Amino acid sequence: MVDGKNILKNPSIKATIAKVDAPTFTEAPANFHDGGVPMGSSTAGDGLFTASVKSGVPGKFQVLANIESTSARGTAFQRTAYKTFKVNPDKAHFAGSFTNCGIDTDSECR
Repeated sequence: MVDGKNILKNPSIKATIAKVDAPTFTEAPANFHDGGVPMGSSTAGDGLFTASVKSGVPGKFQVLANIESTSARGTAFQRTAYKTFKVNPDKAHFAGSFTNCGIDTDSECR
């Protein structure tokens, strides 16, 4: 979250995920975190927020976020942001365990 050149590190983010064109789909909360690796940014507390979504249902979805914070000048503000995304149907999946060695030029991986 950015206010001019200032990073806002403690906004309140309330977000939900809905399936587009599916009025009977129950909306689900989307929990945004500023946790650094492995959450999607290099450093925890850097003001970059991410959310991870796992869906067993393919289709087009939309996340809608209401963001509230206080500017660097002390003024309260609210913003709304949204993004649509697509979940593709499962074409294949791994069953059991496997090992991936990539390109092994010195025969260490067997």
